[in-house]
Amino acid sequence: MPVNNIINMDNYTDNVDASVLDSLIDLYLNVKVRTPEEIDNCTKEQLEEERQALQSISPVLLIGYIKSSFEILLSLKEEEQDEKQREIPTMGSEEGYDEQLRKLESESRMHIQVLCRSY
Repeated sequence: MPVNNIINMDNYTDNVDASVLDSLIDLYLNVKVRTPEEIDNCTKEQLEEERQALQSISPVLLIGYIKSSFEILLSLKEEEQDEKQREIPTMGSEEGYDEQLRKLESESRMHIQVLCRSY
């Protein structure tokens, strides 16, 4: 077997581990929950500093951070959807239906008035 076809498994494993760690860091930095102000004020230098600090963290811990970020994002999304549901009256409820019907009737009357005045 030629010598150049033999793979040094230690180097290969180190390269794969470094690649996986870099990928996990990229993923974490992309899903990390930040305020709009943090996003607006974030510079490339700050991201690079954060990336360097994360290099010393174990991949298992990084996966836990990513999981937590996803849980926070899902929770925020659910809260947003719940809030939208409370704002929109449902057609199934009698009150919501009556309210929407009154709005539509009012809009129709306004259109009729405008049309009558233009003739």
